[in-house]
Amino acid sequence: MSYPRKVLLAAALVLALAPGTVWAGGSPTPFAVTGPILTIDDGDVAAAGESGRFVVKERHITGLLFGSVGYGEPFTFTFGTNVPLLTQSGQIHGTLTAGVCQAAVRASSQIGATPIPCAVAPPGSPCVDGFLPGLLIDGTFAFAGGVEGDGTATGRLIPDIDPATGHIVGVLAGAIELVGQWQP
Repeated sequence: MSYPRKVLLAAALVLALAPGTVWAGGSPTPFAVTGPILTIDDGDVAAAGESGRFVVKERHITGLLFGSVGYGEPFTFTFGTNVPLLTQSGQIHGTLTAGVCQAAVRASSQIGATPIPCAVAPPGSPCVDGFLPGLLIDGTFAFAGGVEGDGTATGRLIPDIDPATGHIVGVLAGAIELVGQWQP
């Protein structure tokens, strides 16, 4: 009998991400996953009065994770924030879901030079000290249910910004990295 691919991916994710639970009798086990950020939706975004800030009640970022999960496990990060339109920088809170695992994420974003060199960008792209500018994300996460553990969450996002509105409408490039420990 053949199991659906999603069931097999979820089982592989649990086994790959929580080896301490199965083999080490409850000892914390280090892990690391990284992968590209592929999309961002329009979400539920509204102006915060005349302040120049925008309340993001809910948006979704999707991508793939590689590393302790083995191969491209799809993830969704559902988040909210309240940021100035000009910088898109501020506090972020949300839930990252990959397979059967969910993690609560608390982070902040700020504008900075990403590790993506300007040499790979289209001519006329902005450049900061030889690198493309974007949003740098730094924070923490804690698993909720199924798997226990916590760690750090970092990322970078070069947003596609609508010149007429100043809003992020897509992802030109981006990546996320989660490093931490798992335990039963």
